[in-house]
Amino acid sequence: MNYQPDNLYQGIILKKTIYRETSIICNILTPQDGKITLLAKGVRQPKNPNFGLLQILAELEFSTHRKKDSEWHILKTCELQQTYENANFQTTAVLQAGAELFDQMIIPVQEATTYFTLLKNYLSYSQKFDNNSIALFWRLLLRLFELNGITLDLMHCVSCGRETSLFNGYHLQKHGFICPQCETNTFPLMIEKLTTEEQELIKILPSIGNKLNDISISSTDARQITHILMSHLNLHFNDHFNLKSLKLINSVKI
Repeated sequence: MNYQPDNLYQGIILKKTIYRETSIICNILTPQDGKITLLAKGVRQPKNPNFGLLQILAELEFSTHRKKDSEWHILKTCELQQTYENANFQTTAVLQAGAELFDQMIIPVQEATTYFTLLKNYLSYSQKFDNNSIALFWRLLLRLFELNGITLDLMHCVSCGRETSLFNGYHLQKHGFICPQCETNTFPLMIEKLTTEEQELIKILPSIGNKLNDISISSTDARQITHILMSHLNLHFNDHFNLKSLKLINSVKI
């Protein structure tokens, strides 16, 4: 027999690609097997029962089969559980940035449930807020730093080690935030500077999810903090991540 037994999955679509005239290939994060590649044959035909269901940020329950010598799963049945698209364009872009990030990450199968739960909570939590959604992405990045052993210390200067909540910038070579005293003795090109407003946002970053209705984040602050956090990620992963969705959010530089 060429096919393995059918599998039943829960999953969130991270990426989809048009395949031939009527089919779609999806990258899906599942709590059982981590990321899988799904070939959905004929789903672009209006008469197909799954027409329109396979969209980025959709959470599905679906069944698949696959050949024993193939990593590709072939869609059999599909039921839409929830879609996380948001009426706010920027919030949807932030959510898609999260999906892109997970799509580009290496997720060990043994940690698939942890990553799936983290992504689902991120997408669900975003539905509660109409503004400052970029801060949710920052919070997601902090959690991913922890999971990958690159936690960003928000309580100590990366240079002198002193405890502080006031940082002048991010040290690109030492991979952490630096205090005002150490910043004055550091080569300027090694520092991503922080404005006073950005310093205050960094100070509340660990609990920022509880303050989204009480703060104001300018487009300039959003760009710089996002750039710093993505730099921290890329410095540890050799510039592996390129999130196109972030470029739709006030032209965030990454």
